[in-house]
Amino acid sequence: MTPRAMRVILLLLAMAATGAAAYSIVGIEQRTAGERNELQAVREHVRGILVSILELRAGERSYVAVGQGHQFWTAHVTDLLVGVDATVRDLRSAVRSEAAAAAVDAAAVALDNFRKLDARAQEYVSLDQKLLASDLIFSDGVEMTDTAATQIDTALTQEIQAREQALATLRRQQGWTAAGAGGVLVLVMLLLAPLPARREAGAERTRTGAALEETGAPSLKPAGRDGRQPGGRGPGIEIDEPGARGLQIELDLALETPMVSAEPVPDLDGTARLCTELGRVMETREVPPLLTRAAQILDAAGLVVWVSDHAGVELRPVLSHGYPEKIVAQMRSIPRDAQNAAALAFRSGQTRVVVGTDMANGAAVVPLITPAGCVGVLAAELRHGSEQRESTRALATILAAQLATLVGAAPSTGAAQAQA
Repeated sequence: MTPRAMRVILLLLAMAATGAAAYSIVGIEQRTAGERNELQAVREHVRGILVSILELRAGERSYVAVGQGHQFWTAHVTDLLVGVDATVRDLRSAVRSEAAAAAVDAAAVALDNFRKLDARAQEYVSLDQKLLASDLIFSDGVEMTDTAATQIDTALTQEIQAREQALATLRRQQGWTAAGAGGVLVLVMLLLAPLPARREAGAERTRTGAALEETGAPSLKPAGRDGRQPGGRGPGIEIDEPGARGLQIELDLALETPMVSAEPVPDLDGTARLCTELGRVMETREVPPLLTRAAQILDAAGLVVWVSDHAGVELRPVLSHGYPEKIVAQMRSIPRDAQNAAALAFRSGQTRVVVGTDMANGAAVVPLITPAGCVGVLAAELRHGSEQRESTRALATILAAQLATLVGAAPSTGAAQAQA
């Protein structure tokens, strides 16, 4: 098989993989939209049932209200029961979670019991026995409607959780599909890439040397053992003719290899000076300016130092930088058993990373470790994806270790907050 035919086949494979991935991604997106529409329909059913339950309760109370004719209200409640039964059946067919279906069935049983109670209440009202009707309406009737409303609300909660899990699965499938297609494209690009330019450049230099010798132009010769050229020229090549300085400069530039760093160099010197100044802190008011410098070193949009209370059951913000006073005032304590990065870092004593997106910054949460154990965490909101760099996490760990010496034991409940 010729190289041209191989390239055509690889190109066709890349196009086929891209088309299949695009088709799959579109299909997953349609399924995602369908899941959201179905969940919205469930919400509408639940809203209608809860409104009907409130109207049922109000209509039954009107049976015994002074100045109200019970004939209108009994007919109204009977119609409402028919409508709410139909809506409950629609909700039962719309939910997917088994827990949600069980809750809807329990609500249907409560509404059926309410229907039987309402029949007795209507009978008492028709016989002008309002006291007995009131006893049923304001005791058992209220309890049954409360049970039905609670079960309907539980069904909605369970269904939302099930749908969110389904959506998360679809999003993962979409991501893997896109990653697979990207991997195939990268592989094809590598296979279709031309040969390294070094051999071509060597052949070109050979052809150029031969042409120069034929035309009588200045020749190129290897340099001496010391790697230097006569007259102080660059290493590796000797130019016979003094008028060829321009050619020498071009060759020197072509032989230089630029060095490009993969990521920014960490500011170790600045970090060392900052840790030294943190070690000299005597009062809390000296810390905010140092937090500002820490944020510059880490390229952080904001910093918050969370410290544990004496009981070790929650974290409280005591120092911050980069956030408005209004936001800082709204920060609440974090329970030790919370499922977020700060609580996880505090419990485990290990750094936790929240990867950023195109719409939000990432974060790194580093524990504050002392001889007495973990007393808090340093939470840094990081920009430009720096939370994924090992050097940035290392600098944050160094700063957290120094801040831990300032925090010491856990502060009291009334500890004042300082903001940079």
